[in-house]
Amino acid sequence: MLASARAGVRVPATWFFTVARACDPGILQTLAGQAVGLFAEVGHGVGDDPALPYPARPFLVGGRPPVSDWYRRDDAVRAVAAELEAAGPGVREAFKPVVEELAGGMRADAGATFRRFYGEPAVWDVLRELVGEWRAEAASGSVPEMAHALHRLAALAEGGFGEGVEIADPVEALLRTLRGGIRAELAHPMEPTRSQSKYPYLWHRRTVLQHGDWLTVDVPGAGATVYGPDGSREEKSFPSGMPWYDGGSSYVSRYERGRWQTYRVVGRGGEVLLSLDPETCSLVPRSPSCSEVVFPGAGAPSRVEYARGVLRVTAPDGTVTERLAFEPTQSLFGGGALPVLPPAWWPLMGPADPGGSAVLRSLDRAGAARLLDAALVNDAPALAGVSDPLLRDGIAHVADQAAWCVRNAVRLRDALGVAQPDEIPRLVRTRPGLPAGPQVRDVAAIRRLAGVLEEAAASGEPGTRRLDRVEALFPVPPNDVVWVAFWALGYRALQALHAWEPDGRPGRLPSNVLAWANTPWGDGSGRWRLLSLTKVAGDARGSNGEVWRTPDGALVALNRYPRGDDRRLYGVEFSPDAAFGPPPDIPGLRNETEGFVQGWGGADRIAEANRLLAERGPAPMEPSWARELAERTGMPRAWAARVCYDFVDLAKVPERFRYLFAGEWPGRGNRVPQWKLLAVRDRLVPDDPSEIWEGRLDLDRAAALYLELIAGTDGPSAGS
Repeated sequence: MLASARAGVRVPATWFFTVARACDPGILQTLAGQAVGLFAEVGHGVGDDPALPYPARPFLVGGRPPVSDWYRRDDAVRAVAAELEAAGPGVREAFKPVVEELAGGMRADAGATFRRFYGEPAVWDVLRELVGEWRAEAASGSVPEMAHALHRLAALAEGGFGEGVEIADPVEALLRTLRGGIRAELAHPMEPTRSQSKYPYLWHRRTVLQHGDWLTVDVPGAGATVYGPDGSREEKSFPSGMPWYDGGSSYVSRYERGRWQTYRVVGRGGEVLLSLDPETCSLVPRSPSCSEVVFPGAGAPSRVEYARGVLRVTAPDGTVTERLAFEPTQSLFGGGALPVLPPAWWPLMGPADPGGSAVLRSLDRAGAARLLDAALVNDAPALAGVSDPLLRDGIAHVADQAAWCVRNAVRLRDALGVAQPDEIPRLVRTRPGLPAGPQVRDVAAIRRLAGVLEEAAASGEPGTRRLDRVEALFPVPPNDVVWVAFWALGYRALQALHAWEPDGRPGRLPSNVLAWANTPWGDGSGRWRLLSLTKVAGDARGSNGEVWRTPDGALVALNRYPRGDDRRLYGVEFSPDAAFGPPPDIPGLRNETEGFVQGWGGADRIAEANRLLAERGPAPMEPSWARELAERTGMPRAWAARVCYDFVDLAKVPERFRYLFAGEWPGRGNRVPQWKLLAVRDRLVPDDPSEIWEGRLDLDRAAALYLELIAGTDGPSAGS
């Protein structure tokens, strides 16, 4: 009753320290949270205390968080700028993580966003300061620092706000980072997170607080473990909050509205209760923000330092070998994840695999190059002599970061119009005029997989037999990668070439179209076919990556949904002569469709379309296209309109086109599925892209494909 009546606002502080001792945790925390002036306020600029979140107080506009899409709205950006101009440096410091996170996830609307920022000096100054930090990181020769900076600089350059950047050699950076020492070399006191779910990619939360020599790690719902400096560990029960231990007493802390609240844990009759003490009610667990650790086999200590939400490990030669996001409450992603521990605990961790560390200390440039080459095609990089699984995973993670650096260096140079240096591997190098943007991540994997199939098709006797398994998995689910190349490349191109609202689209083709144009899957040669397969027994993961010799060439099976237990797969088949017969019979797999041979494409053709779009802007559209396509094929005119002009908001369609859209798009029960109509749209793009600006589409080819796809069916359902 006291809590619901907000009695905490009216009672004096002495009441909490006397009458309210040994109280129910929920009641005491509620009442104390209502009190005014009971707890000390933590300043805005705190950024070097590993027990406090960073920023200590979030960035607010008018006392509230900015709206979620503030960076897309001129009025919201102006409000943010006004807040920055009126407030002190602490508010500016709190705004930096907001911009960092935004720049790290920037996509197609980067140009418009950065233009809004440029128009508000208070906002632009924060971004400009961060850009200076990112440029230094890109040249640092540290894999974690380069990985943090390069994709942000690439997004900025793709938005039209780039300038020359010095980029360190990624092979040398990988060598220096691994030789300098990584955290997986140290034996973590906790066991890795193991998800009991069939979805092992869920988030897990851990609270990590150190006070003096005592480390407390809390798993919500499962209890806390206290680790001592002598290697001891003890399970303890704590109420809800952030638990910690000082060697004598147990505490639970909360951080709300800029104030730190600390309650002492007391027991009575088996109950876990809380008390407030005047000398400890605002006590923050204390541990140094900086320490030194000697990695196994290293000749000198590395520096471990926390500042502004980031923990860095710096080797004796100055290379930053770890750049880890750190907060007292951490969200861990996936099975096998371990929380990052505060700097003062690092010297207490022993070696995890002395032999593996010795391998890293003696690593040479050739070994680092092999690790990077494997990571670029999504193989699991490995070093002989490393036995600890977590250290192997740690090495693979750094190699993957280095591959991420290579891809984003390619992306950044493409955006700046700078030639790629000779050392960029052929697998990831883009062609002039075809910047792949964020989809550069898939170029190497597709090229490698295409090479495997080309080699398989040239070996062995014709006939269906299993050859090999290739672990060329994509960094994103293949479902997001495969289908675009086979029946939507032209469809996606037309979306950009025929924009209803030109100002809302960048003056270039989508990055996935440009990326596929750099690979055999986008060459438009007709030598590649997409099949839909189902695993007869078990889930699809058992067949993922299998390569088969087929009568027409070779085929690889790719799981559509690698993280689940779905039984569906794609079959990507290669025929050297572009001569496909009936779909092959693959043991254990059932074919669901007749297959779909790749459609429009070709590197030169796509590069020319991209150039014309940049020079001329969106191409004109003619109402006659839909009428003619409907007449040639017998499809309803509304379908033909959607094939020719894409899905659009009818309220924004020009009046002279609107009548064409009267009718319904086919639903699930229709005998002509939507994917077939979208495939027809893919064939509308002429071989010579300049014809689009002359008002012509390839209606002959599109109509022929539609009639082929509906052959043997009754065509559109009645009433469509």
